[in-house]
Amino acid sequence: MSGFFNYFPTFFYANTAAVNVIAKVLFDQSISKNLAVFYPYTLEEGERADQVAETYYEDPSYDWVIYLSNNIIDPYHDWHKDQDVFGRFIAQKYGSISAAQARTEYFRVNHEDDDRIITTAAYDALGTGQKQYWVPQIGYNENVIGYERKELSHIVETNRIVTLSGSFSGIAANDIIKQSGTVTGVVTFSNTSTVIIKHVQGTWANSTPVYNVLTGNSVTANITTVTPTQNSIPTDELSYWTAVTSYEAEEELNEQRKHIRVLGNSYLDLVERDMKELLQV
Repeated sequence: MSGFFNYFPTFFYANTAAVNVIAKVLFDQSISKNLAVFYPYTLEEGERADQVAETYYEDPSYDWVIYLSNNIIDPYHDWHKDQDVFGRFIAQKYGSISAAQARTEYFRVNHEDDDRIITTAAYDALGTGQKQYWVPQIGYNENVIGYERKELSHIVETNRIVTLSGSFSGIAANDIIKQSGTVTGVVTFSNTSTVIIKHVQGTWANSTPVYNVLTGNSVTANITTVTPTQNSIPTDELSYWTAVTSYEAEEELNEQRKHIRVLGNSYLDLVERDMKELLQV
């Protein structure tokens, strides 16, 4: 990637020469306005931008075209990571892979994991809110012969928020705490008398002890009142949603980055000329 910043102008800040990476926006506008020929490409495990440039353009120094064609601002973090690099990235960002796998990032509708077909009678017996997750199957003579899960892309930041009142110590924001293996929550606020948790699983009760999932340590939590303060997903609809962990969210994003687009070889001269004109090289 030695050629990535070659066409970017420099400026001086605090007597130090720096690259004006903000000028990249001009390149993006030039591409979207004048060039419409891109080819889809799926990266091999560990494949670098300079290797793609070598394959398509017979010149690895055109890696900057690959980066900018895919709106990659930071080549170190926005490019697809192989498994070793991805594992190190997760451990650095979240403390460990197990911590990333324990932490909920958001909730989404789980239609992809449900291939059931239910009868019309079963559908009629559903609650009003549950019916939105199903779509009819149409058979002979336009008759409804059953229902299958509807493809929905709904996402919510959290399922529920609960306020715990009582006396507490040893609990901090972002801790994952639990009363049992299925009763958990992520702390968003804590002081000696109040703890607010989100991503709530199970039913919290006035009981002790409470544990920190990541450390395994018991913490002081004499809970006197449990107050639901937000319910984004109704209780009878919880089975239609799945918690997505931080690890899963990062893994899916990394997988998406394997699929890039490559600018047609015949447009390289035009891109290079536009870059020089736009950046006044």
